[in-house]
Amino acid sequence: QIKQKLLITQMNPHFIFNSLNSINSFILDQKTDEASEYLTTFSRLLRTTLELTRNNTVKLDKELAALQLYIDLEKTRVPYFNYRINVDSAVETDVLEVPPLVLQPFVENAIWHGLGNKNGAGHLQISITQPSRQLIVISVEDDGIGRQATKATQKTHISLGVEITENRLKILHPENRVEFEDLYTDGVASGTKVSLYFHLG
Repeated sequence: QIKQKLLITQMNPHFIFNSLNSINSFILDQKTDEASEYLTTFSRLLRTTLELTRNNTVKLDKELAALQLYIDLEKTRVPYFNYRINVDSAVETDVLEVPPLVLQPFVENAIWHGLGNKNGAGHLQISITQPSRQLIVISVEDDGIGRQATKATQKTHISLGVEITENRLKILHPENRVEFEDLYTDGVASGTKVSLYFHLG
């Protein structure tokens, strides 16, 4: 529990730093309305974040509500994408529990490094399935430029949030894992899919 809480406290400054940078950018660009709207949404999300991170796990429906608020916040900065959250009918989101803010780093990567660098509108999809009673699979899929193109343009980027999240999952269950899949269409990179495997019990 101590290790888990230490990792959570590492993630919060990472997220807050990125958000405050965005607010600062709006101010410098003299976009006062955008700055005000962003700050209002950010304050709601920050309050939600503080409430969620009091515990090692939270109900999946609360995690998804926070994630939707986060995505809506990001759409202020990266407006040219749409998103969908699909939950299999067998998944009891008000019963199942996951680590708080476990999806946010992967969604952030999809938006900023995949969709944010794409020419034209992009699509983001979060899917939740339960293949067995003891396993939940959550995937984050985008149709952005792909990981190879991202690495070529951002050679020094290190995703601290993703690294922290992978450590958090392993602490909760040794068989929990994260899998990355590079998507291609006719041999051309067409996005990235990240799948998180949560073992229950």
